[in-house]
Amino acid sequence: MVEKPFFSIVIPTKNRPELLRDAIQSVLLQSFTEFELIVSDNHNDAATKEVIDSFPEDGRLRYVRPTDELNMLDHWEFATCQAIGRYVVLLTDRNVLCQHSLKKIKRVIDTHKDINFISFGTKAFLEHQNKFGTRSTTGKSRMYNSKELVDNFKGAIYYSSGSLDFFAPKTINSCYKNEIAQKIRREKGSYFNLRGVSTPDYASFFVNTLMDQQCYFLGDTIMLGQGASVSNGSNFAKGDTSYFKTLGANYELHASLADVPFIYNCIYNDFIVIYSYWGKQDFPLTFNYDIYFANLLLELMIKREAGASEEICLSFEKSVQQAMIEHGFSEKKIHEITELANGCFMKDRSKTNMFLKNWKIHFKDFLFHRFNDNKLLNRIFKYKYDSILTAAGFDYYKALR
Repeated sequence: MVEKPFFSIVIPTKNRPELLRDAIQSVLLQSFTEFELIVSDNHNDAATKEVIDSFPEDGRLRYVRPTDELNMLDHWEFATCQAIGRYVVLLTDRNVLCQHSLKKIKRVIDTHKDINFISFGTKAFLEHQNKFGTRSTTGKSRMYNSKELVDNFKGAIYYSSGSLDFFAPKTINSCYKNEIAQKIRREKGSYFNLRGVSTPDYASFFVNTLMDQQCYFLGDTIMLGQGASVSNGSNFAKGDTSYFKTLGANYELHASLADVPFIYNCIYNDFIVIYSYWGKQDFPLTFNYDIYFANLLLELMIKREAGASEEICLSFEKSVQQAMIEHGFSEKKIHEITELANGCFMKDRSKTNMFLKNWKIHFKDFLFHRFNDNKLLNRIFKYKYDSILTAAGFDYYKALR
């Protein structure tokens, strides 16, 4: 291991051995080699340790394990506290780094020497079809002002085209300077698991914007994600709230206006908790509560589309409607907010809009299904891949080792 590595790549893992294998390989095959790789085993079954032991001995790879099984927030805190590198990248066990990713991030840091947080593009990989999904986060590289990102969070539908959500430094899509996290821990006790928060990714985004006035977005695909079916966030979006049970006493939703277990409600709650904790008392005055309730209604529509039971959806809908009435919203205002949410939902799913957003993928779909036996065409257009590692740019035979 490098004595003081430039990067610490931290992989917290829990019972996803085959996905973990890809994550580890994507780090060990990086072209930039000044890193340590920490795999934190959150009391997994034996198969996880077998995956780690299957790799040749490498001084850069460290295996750690907490004394007791931890919830996700505590585990992220434990795992990242082991890091000694200058910058930390948290890589969940279902994600992989693309080839040359560390080299690209290092180039940004060399250019912007005082930057503390770098967010970057991500892309979904459909491992059962061996191709990319339709949503990806890329764009023009640029510096974002922290206030701009927070104001956008407070005033935009976070699934809409006007949202800057994808560009915000949320740890799962970003790299942070280790000394900043250490400073937060000295002052506040922890980085990820402040009491009352439930979303380690968004909670870290709010903390990051309080610690620095700017963040750099690297407009390139740095990370690929697979295993959406086992993602806490994806299952939560479908109405599965079992994640909350793992948080125990740490989970509180008292800051939210509506008592519904929604992703956006948790994010809003964490925003209030963290800004209160930092002594920022003026923020509620500028929060757009029309947008808050529109986001809840939009998420309800998404849950229905994803197959959540109608009984649960009706219960959630009643709770949101009741909360709007309790906060003084007129019948007309409630109708306007509902129409705003419905408009965003329909626009995002319109055939024309979906085609324009993903025309390259649709074009590849057409070519592949029209000429699916043409290997040369597939090689040119890179429609299908042998694995997520080859999609990430690694040599197929090296990735198999």
